[in-house]
Amino acid sequence: MRALFVMLMALSACAPAPASGEKTNVLLVAGGVVEGSWARLGSLQFALPGAPVVAAAKGDALFAAYPYQLLIYRGGVPEDSIPLSGVPRFIKVWPQLVVGLETTSPYGLSEASLFLPGKGTFPYAALDAVANHQGTYWLDGKALRFEDRVLEAGAFKWVVGDEDFVFAVSAKEMFSYPGSHRVSLPAEPQAVALAQDIYLLTKDGVYQLSRNGLMINFLKGSFTALAVDEKNVYLLENGRLVKATLSLERT
Repeated sequence: MRALFVMLMALSACAPAPASGEKTNVLLVAGGVVEGSWARLGSLQFALPGAPVVAAAKGDALFAAYPYQLLIYRGGVPEDSIPLSGVPRFIKVWPQLVVGLETTSPYGLSEASLFLPGKGTFPYAALDAVANHQGTYWLDGKALRFEDRVLEAGAFKWVVGDEDFVFAVSAKEMFSYPGSHRVSLPAEPQAVALAQDIYLLTKDGVYQLSRNGLMINFLKGSFTALAVDEKNVYLLENGRLVKATLSLERT
């Protein structure tokens, strides 16, 4: 493991800084951004061995996913490297870590799966997923499922949750489990995040909803990405990081 850390540190040191005016892909994470091969998380700025496909953050930990590899940094320092069985499509770190993968079968067919550290890779063709102490909840575009069991039929696109509840969201409504309660949404979401309340990114701005679906606040703006943690809401606006309070007040 020590040799792995040395290798990662060497690769990070060789990562090129973005050239002035150069267009690089920006990934929003809770607490900052990953811009190309550079990460800014809170007051930390550090280099990665390359631009990740997807990334997420939890506190001072950054999870950068590459084809067949997941790198974990804590406090800007490499902590672990986990092999993946395919190319990452999405990553969730709250409440537990789960990575959506795409692999190519020996027959050249594309297959989706889910990877959970310590548990293995599961043949769930998930569009989105969330894992907690109870197990894994995932969507296939037709239903919300708990592992091999269908919980609720519906064309859900996103699922978020914590250790007690999960919320499956479609273009028009939100379904909460347990409780099996459906509520209509104020606008079609482009992304969904969960803290104490639920946050919907739409083409007009961000809505804050209570867990029973009541609208609490709205922040107008043309944002392209959304992330939250226990303290703040993070948004991308014209490729730049915007931070707001959990009450959707810009800071």
